[in-house]
Amino acid sequence: METKRQLSVSIIGDSPFGVLGLKTMLNSMDINVRTVKDCLMALTECEPGEDDAILIDIYFVNATQVLLEATKRKIQCGGQFIILSEIGWSSCDGMTFIHRCSQADTIKKQLLQGIIGSCSDAQ
Repeated sequence: METKRQLSVSIIGDSPFGVLGLKTMLNSMDINVRTVKDCLMALTECEPGEDDAILIDIYFVNATQVLLEATKRKIQCGGQFIILSEIGWSSCDGMTFIHRCSQADTIKKQLLQGIIGSCSDAQ
């Protein structure tokens, strides 16, 4: 019998309730949350290869600044990045954007696509 490797993510989120909701959602999908950090600057602490994806859910920083920091880290280290925001950017090339107001089932689908590296339109 072949065992399936459990997916693993780290969350960078500045809202305890937002992080709790994401952890609950990921747990229901059998995805392990390895670490949780509470500020965007913690992005530099994330090491490539330790996680299948880095999930960023920052409310109190401009969405463009979050995108710039995530893009800079992606260029440095590679990997998959998932950003939750109010802006509906298109997803591809290792960057997945999920609109916070999406339905839970849609968010779950987009999270899984972002973690495994599928390109999609996450609006």
